[in-house]
Amino acid sequence: MLAAQASKHRSCMAFVGPCPPPLGGVAMANISAQRLLGEEFQEEVFNTSRGEDREDLYGKKGISEILVAFSLIAKYIGFVFSSKSKVFNIYVTSNLAFIRDIFFIIVARAMGKKIVAHLHSKTSGELFLSGFLLKLMGRILGLCHTVIVLSDYHKAFFERHIKGTSLVVLENFVFVDDLKPEKKRTELEFLYIGRLTRKKGFYDLLDAMDILHRQGNSCVINVIGAAETDEKEAALRERIKSSGLSEMVRMHGLLSGEAKFSLFKRSAVLVFPSHFENSPIVLKEGLAAEQLIVCSDIQANMNIVGALPAVMPFEPEQPEQLAAIITGLLEDTENTLQLSRKASCPKQATDTHAKMTLSRIVNAF
Repeated sequence: MLAAQASKHRSCMAFVGPCPPPLGGVAMANISAQRLLGEEFQEEVFNTSRGEDREDLYGKKGISEILVAFSLIAKYIGFVFSSKSKVFNIYVTSNLAFIRDIFFIIVARAMGKKIVAHLHSKTSGELFLSGFLLKLMGRILGLCHTVIVLSDYHKAFFERHIKGTSLVVLENFVFVDDLKPEKKRTELEFLYIGRLTRKKGFYDLLDAMDILHRQGNSCVINVIGAAETDEKEAALRERIKSSGLSEMVRMHGLLSGEAKFSLFKRSAVLVFPSHFENSPIVLKEGLAAEQLIVCSDIQANMNIVGALPAVMPFEPEQPEQLAAIITGLLEDTENTLQLSRKASCPKQATDTHAKMTLSRIVNAF
């Protein structure tokens, strides 16, 4: 997908990376940056996603995926040659897709483009985060003029490996006005948003709902997201139905825009049971929506919410702990609603702060 907005008055800027669907932090960051800078720059967008609602991140990659990658690189070369943009904002990760991103960076650099690499990466556990491949990624990112990382923690790690360019911290950010509830909540509902996978803790959530149901407790948890495949989604829905949880676990599928925002505003508690994360934007969305946060106590989550008052952490892969926390919240609804109103988004995770940071980076060229 290639789109451009014509203007005689603005400089041109290219955004290279995935655009939703599917639900994902990199795609959301790309769209958010376009939204912030669209008033300042004429946009050219090269979309690297396949446009599918579902994405099996952990499945094996076959010959079809390799052919798609080569086809994408060929289209990208044509995009670079025809582009009027001097600045290329390229979204990269540290997993297998970085092999493709190497070509993106080298081609743009060869054509004299100024490159801002927006690095969405963990610091361990992915393909390019150790040994020779980490050194290679550092060398390639060193060809960029600026590398954006997600936190001070990420900066401290990557500045040891990326030389010859500046590293700037820009957290995953949210548009606070989209999410802030207009009125006080009077009903206690819960929200889960994310992929419907084991590693995101969704199966733990269903186990916790089973426990609540057996104990005679009832609540409503709104679910935004999709499983990796149609078959896995069908199996999840059948499990919910056969367990008698259809009224408690309400599946809304993939939502965006006002439909998504309305569920944030309606639900007082965000449940986030993930086993691993990088820098989860969902927690910041919950804080902006004045939600009480019930989340796994993994380091990435605690980096965001650990010092805040409206947070109840639990150990990952422990549905009994999660069920106990939800039970306690249900027993004192008024106090739960009051706790949620103490939540607020950290300044550095807001769109106002992000716009100042992004504008400072790109206007330096």
